[in-house]
Amino acid sequence: MLWIKKIKRQKRVNEFGVNNSFDWYVRTRGISPQLVSVVSNTGKININGADCLEELGVRPVIRVSFRNDYLIKRSKSLQNEEHILNDNCNPLKITDINISEAIKNGSTVIFGHYEQNLDLSNGMEDIQWKVLDVSDDHALLVSKYILDYQKFNEEKKNVDWEHCSLRNWLNTIFLDEAFNDEEKSRIINNNGDYVFLLSSDDLQNNSFGFKGDDTYDVNRACAGTARYLSEYNAIIQMNDNEESFMWQDVIRSAPLLGLTREGEKSYEYWTSSKAGEDSTVTVLGGGRLSCEKNDSYQGVRPAVFIKIR
Repeated sequence: MLWIKKIKRQKRVNEFGVNNSFDWYVRTRGISPQLVSVVSNTGKININGADCLEELGVRPVIRVSFRNDYLIKRSKSLQNEEHILNDNCNPLKITDINISEAIKNGSTVIFGHYEQNLDLSNGMEDIQWKVLDVSDDHALLVSKYILDYQKFNEEKKNVDWEHCSLRNWLNTIFLDEAFNDEEKSRIINNNGDYVFLLSSDDLQNNSFGFKGDDTYDVNRACAGTARYLSEYNAIIQMNDNEESFMWQDVIRSAPLLGLTREGEKSYEYWTSSKAGEDSTVTVLGGGRLSCEKNDSYQGVRPAVFIKIR
């Protein structure tokens, strides 16, 4: 990412000969919904913000790539070419090659299918997964994108992962829709779950590539598919039409304008960890850990253990 240099916190003559500096917007919300954070003319970040209708300075930011589309590495153990993944490369298909020889921590693989772009005419899309951990004969995968938008539990009550409705949905409806029989045979039953959610401990595990605390983390931040965004916007619109709806409910479930490592807007998703009597830990847009009521809608980012031998 090419970020504009951090300005000194003092007025100075700029390269165009202007001997004054001015306030300019950043993309972070202020302390209330109608306010937006700004950088003052002294370079200080003002989180109290300015009214969103106020005319202030704009400093655009762009992302450019300096890399080739992909790099190719030859492997003596494979007859195929193994692609070393970056943002623009096609991921490996688990069923195409001897995956145990190619799969690595941090790589991206394809496994299963799920409707993601809302174009039913072209069938379901490949599910992309990030590889978090590889052992001798199995690997831990988590979906690269938020795939769906569900309640943790249909009722707001004291419930944990073992007894929530989302666990049942993942291991019945999602399992049957996303995987065929051959793919199901590769999935390992993990404490009664074929499909599950990462825990808050998993998401603070350095060996999985995450920060070891609950603060913002681009590696935890996750973008959503078109299907997820459609469901997200539909729920927001439905709530907006209800008399009992409060603006703060949107703020609680909205992305906090964080980006993923690939530069995509990130959104909130469930973990499997209990937070309170009727709440569960979530990952906010931007990758910070938080919590939400069990009967609220949030993103679903499935995880699976698969056999690689």
